[in-house]
Amino acid sequence: MNARRIASSAPLAILAAVIAGFLAWQLIGSSGGEPGPPKPARHALRTLGKGWTRLPSPPTVRDGMSLVWAGSELLAWGGCDAGSDDCAPVTDGFAFDPEDRTWRAIPNAPLPGSYAKGVWTGTEAIFFPQRDRGHLVGEAYQPESATWRRIATAPTAAGDSGVTVWTGSQVIVWGSGGRGNGLPTEGAAYNPSEDAWRRIPDAPIGLNLVSGMWTGSEMLVFGSLLHAGNRAITPTSVGAAYNPASDEWRKLPRSALSPQATTSAWVDHRMVSWDYGLRSQEYDPETNTWTKPLTMPLSAEECYPDSAVVRGLVFGFYCGYAALYDVKDNRWMEIHGGPLATMIYSPAYERSIKRWRFADLVPAGNVVFFLAEGITLNPRGTAQYGFPDAPHSFWAYRPDSLEIAKPENAEPEPSATRHESALRSRLSMLERRTAPGRPHRQIVIGHSALGRPIRLAGYGYGGDSTRILIFGCIHGTECAASGIQVAHGPGGCPPAHAIFVVPNLNPDGLAEGTRLNGRGVDLNRNFPAAWRPMYSRGDPEYSGPRPFSEPETRLAARLIRLHWPAGTATHWQNTRFPGTSSFVVELPPGAISAEDESRYARGIAELGQWKGTSSPPPPVVRAEARRRR
Repeated sequence: MNARRIASSAPLAILAAVIAGFLAWQLIGSSGGEPGPPKPARHALRTLGKGWTRLPSPPTVRDGMSLVWAGSELLAWGGCDAGSDDCAPVTDGFAFDPEDRTWRAIPNAPLPGSYAKGVWTGTEAIFFPQRDRGHLVGEAYQPESATWRRIATAPTAAGDSGVTVWTGSQVIVWGSGGRGNGLPTEGAAYNPSEDAWRRIPDAPIGLNLVSGMWTGSEMLVFGSLLHAGNRAITPTSVGAAYNPASDEWRKLPRSALSPQATTSAWVDHRMVSWDYGLRSQEYDPETNTWTKPLTMPLSAEECYPDSAVVRGLVFGFYCGYAALYDVKDNRWMEIHGGPLATMIYSPAYERSIKRWRFADLVPAGNVVFFLAEGITLNPRGTAQYGFPDAPHSFWAYRPDSLEIAKPENAEPEPSATRHESALRSRLSMLERRTAPGRPHRQIVIGHSALGRPIRLAGYGYGGDSTRILIFGCIHGTECAASGIQVAHGPGGCPPAHAIFVVPNLNPDGLAEGTRLNGRGVDLNRNFPAAWRPMYSRGDPEYSGPRPFSEPETRLAARLIRLHWPAGTATHWQNTRFPGTSSFVVELPPGAISAEDESRYARGIAELGQWKGTSSPPPPVVRAEARRRR
């Protein structure tokens, strides 16, 4: 435990800075009380050091075993019975505790399964192991109670080679099958709280070699449709996006990647895809465009590529080689060590070759678990794999800080043209929707380090030059104020000026119960004003490797610079700009009462009526400032 603590009983601030007819306000709440122990998942993963850590393998490793990270433990379930010739599925499985580095058996499932897709919902792992008369059948395991339950039968047959995507409230299964049988375009959505399915519209394309991911508002699917002979029907890999809110699909523009084998991952509000020709591209949903292809620093082989997101980086694995990709730098860097360093000499090839050429990747926030299968040599010295005597090894990989970060003194430009253009378009759309008589509207303006959506809400008329911007949460354990709604004035009238609210700039921290973001950085100390390197990753006050190293702070800067003068957010307590003012209102620790929430909401609304820039803030805001300080 770090000897230097931040007392969570300290009051937290609401900050407002008024500059030339606009205002930026940071609204923060506190969790209160003494800091409790970290969440089990976070604590367990911290026992895994930087780089590669070899771990004990599962008691039994089977072909077709499903691996799911369940928040604080890794589940390894099902697979093919080693004594069968035709993959007889099994019902048993195991759970791995990263803190103790031990495996234990879990109860047998109601149904056997192999090559089952699995997702973690936050409370249970859902697997889809079988079909019943052409329809997908599933079951769910809850680690807390160590119990299984059967789930309702799906109305479709999507499964094996399709995708299974968790949206935060439902599981979408889609794709699979072969060319011409209709299955590659079919899908359905499952609601665990109601144990109910619904069909989703057929997609405009079919895919059976496919990656799927959730962006915060859409499910992206990307890959190819292969038929007999392993040939694709399109010259490049293709994709589509499904929006559950509108229940509609849209096609993605074609990529430049090979259709024979691709893999994709969602990170920092974009999809990163690469193919077995070792070229990668980024797809940006905001602009609906692909970047130019990049060549990866790996050796050409014959394997299926695979990807996982770890600590906000893309981990790419291919035939015993691996690399990390940082979207901020648009750059890959090969990594070494651990299982990647193990070689075996082949007399047939007269050279050493990689031992661990195949692996299952399981992302778990700051680490990726790596269950590897090794090759063996036949009597002639030729490599072979998939045999019963194939060796296995189990590892965890944690990037050594940001291994491919820019130099410490490099400050990336947060107003990069393509990001600023996309954000400007989204903000203009919100302003058009923020009109008299309409309820407040929300849009997704970006994503966190771990891919969670960051939203912006709009209130008021927005008819003049005055705009108010509010950030409701920056530290993930200080989000009590993020639910405050802007109150209407007398007669239900909205505020006179446009008020924009980012309820939570740090959804990763809120989800993981930490003040830091998903990459272990204190966002308040990642802005460039008086920035200096402070402490190390995971420390409560870690400033990051450089100013604006985090997607959340870059997003905040881009948003402010669109409609507010440059320099507004350089320091939450503004002391550098003549003719401007700032004030602080501090909230007490703990949750906000309904009475206080109503009072703060009225204060925000009165702030929206304030027309002067040289006058002091409304009395209600000053009174709160004096009383709480």
